[in-house]
Amino acid sequence: MWQVDCAKNTLTAMLPFQQRLRALKRRIAGKTHQIHEQSVYSGGFDQINFLTEAGLDLRDSTILEIGTGWYPVIPLMLRAAGARQVILTDAHPLLDRETLEAAVDFVAARRTDLAERLCTTVEKIEETLAFPHDTPLNEALDALGLTYRVQASLKTMDVRVDAIISHTVLEHVPPPAIVELLEQSRDILRPGGVISHGIDHSDHRAHRDARLSRVDFLRYSDTIWGLLCLNPQDYTNRLRHSDYVAMVDAAGYDLALERPILDSGARKDLNEMELAPRFQSRDPDDLAVLWTNILARPRTPSKAAV
Repeated sequence: MWQVDCAKNTLTAMLPFQQRLRALKRRIAGKTHQIHEQSVYSGGFDQINFLTEAGLDLRDSTILEIGTGWYPVIPLMLRAAGARQVILTDAHPLLDRETLEAAVDFVAARRTDLAERLCTTVEKIEETLAFPHDTPLNEALDALGLTYRVQASLKTMDVRVDAIISHTVLEHVPPPAIVELLEQSRDILRPGGVISHGIDHSDHRAHRDARLSRVDFLRYSDTIWGLLCLNPQDYTNRLRHSDYVAMVDAAGYDLALERPILDSGARKDLNEMELAPRFQSRDPDDLAVLWTNILARPRTPSKAAV
């Protein structure tokens, strides 16, 4: 039940030394890596296709991913598609040598499909995924064309990139921080650069408890929802598709591509649900959009140098 998971996650969040505890758990329980293929693998192709459709030449590009997490699958796919370098960022250190190897193994197991869909060769994919074993994490990342930065603000980054992407990340970020991120993104984008974000608008508790509606969290007031999200990993901001579009526009971007996906089951559930006051006047079709891809470019030239 989601209540049990919520309580467990809240207690876990109170414990110190989270990274060490995760490593200890893996040593005791063994390797239990779970990479969700439907979400991550298809999400990687979404990013590649959207960036390409927007006119970005991935060959020799530099791309920054916000919120890489444990498994840099999408960055590895971008490298296979021709990106010269992918910069990985996280608010907290999650990636380690073991999870990096799990991500490489995940992509390598799909090298034939990947090569076919990217119009390249299996040998080229294998070359991209090759790295020296028994080396420190940073050396392994460097060999893979990846760079990992933790607790790094875009405002202080001394890099210029062709694209800034995220996958199932922005929904976990408070709205003021999203505004800040969008504004700071402009300053490190090269001329012609783009932002591309895949956003999951669903109630993430329903990922673990199928009895919940995927829009169940729209029933709660902000106060109650805040209490249910005491663990930062449980937090979702409940912003809807139109909210993100408005934030992107206000931050000085023009939409190049967007793909809101309305869920018919969620739309039906809304007819039978008593919503929290803040959602009662909203367009039900907007509330029922459970996935968004948004790609945009700065409306005016970036401050960044070429």
